Amino acid sequence: MGGTIYWIEGPWSGKLAIMARPRGGEWLIDEVDAWQKSGLDVIVSLLMNSENLELGLTQEPEVIGQQGLHFLSFPIADRSIPISFREPVNPR
Repeated sequence: MGGTIYWIEGPWSGKLAIMARPRGGEWLIDEVDAWQKSGLDVIVSLLMNSENLELGLTQEPEVIGQQGLHFLSFPIADRSIPISFREPVNPR
C-alpha cells in the first residue's frame, strides 16, 4: 500500500520527498511499512492535532517509531504559514 511519494531534486545532500497524508486507522501500519521500504527514514507531519484526531492518525508517532523511522510534528494551519515566519525580522 502507501500513497505516491514525490521525490524533490535539490542542491542538498540526502533525499527529500513529499506525499499526501497517510490513511489512518487500521491502514496506518501498511502506509508506514511502505514508507520504510521506499527508503524514507524521517517523517515530518504538517497536520494540526485536530486533523490527526479527525483522520485517525493519533497513533502515527508510535507506529512510525515501531518501524524504526523518526517522526517530527510541525503543525501548520491550512492557508497559513509557520509561526516562525510570522514574527517580524529585526534587521540588526
